[in-house]
This record gives sequence, structure tokens and C-alpha cells, in this order.
Amino acid sequence: MTRSLAVLSFIIIILAGCSSGERIPDDVLPPHRMEAVLWDMMRADQFLADYVFSRDTTKDKDKESIRIYSQVFRLHRIDREEFSRSFAYYRSHPGQLQPLMDSISKMSVAAPTAPVLPDTTRKTVLPADTTLQTGSDTPQVKPRVVPRRVMGDTTRPFFKRPKNG
Repeated sequence: MTRSLAVLSFIIIILAGCSSGERIPDDVLPPHRMEAVLWDMMRADQFLADYVFSRDTTKDKDKESIRIYSQVFRLHRIDREEFSRSFAYYRSHPGQLQPLMDSISKMSVAAPTAPVLPDTTRKTVLPADTTLQTGSDTPQVKPRVVPRRVMGDTTRPFFKRPKNG
């Protein structure tokens, strides 16, 4: 995450102060789509750093990065050239890039960074053959006997067939 924030901060510092009121060309992604793509690219970069490269050092970093980034492009129904063209446009127009980066920065602050823990407030549903012993909070489950099918046993089918009639 620090790498993404460093890149984000660098881009904002470099491009701060310049503004432009130009219209966005048709072959460039509109700001709301570019914001979503950049957000997912940063998240993909974070995923690669935290879960792929840190756990398996034998992976080719360039190859894995290209694979993950192409998944992001497919998700947003764009290709690499369209992203490159759009990113180059926004880099050359800092007045339009600044609001994108500000909103991405706000999203990164609002995004949860801690793992999501299971909800312990929900009630547990126990199987019908469960009994509670008096004085005990621990449920006692009666074991079910499931007949085993021996390999090659043709007398019992694996699946029950629906009855016609």
C-alpha cells in the first residue's frame, strides 16, 4: 500500500498547480471510468506485492503483473492501448488528473485494510438431530450413518435416479 500511496503522492505533487478546461477526446476514457480503472490497477498492484510476490519468489514479476493487469482491463472492457492512451492524456492534463487522484486517495482511506472477521452475532442453525444436554451449552450431534459404496459395486448406484410415474 505504501508503494501505491508513494506513486499517488508523486503524481499529485508533480501535476499540482496546472489546470486545463479542455474537452476530453472521444478515444480517451471519461473521468469516472478512468478513476475506476486506476483504482483497480492500484489494488491489483497491492495484491501482487502482498500476496503473489511475497509468498512465491520464483514467479516472474513481469509476467504475473501483465496477467493481473490484463484481467483488470478485461473487467473494464478496455485494452492496454486504450488505457495507455488515456493515462498519457490525463498525465498531460494535470487539471483533469487532479480530481481523479483526489477521489482515488479518498477511496483508499475509506477502504478497509483489516481482514473481515465472521459475524458472530448471527445465530447458529443446528441440524435437526441435535440435542442439548441439560446443564450444558455444547450441542450433541448424533452421527449419521452413511452407507459406503465400494468401488466396482454395481448393485447400488452413486446417485438416486428420479422415479418416473
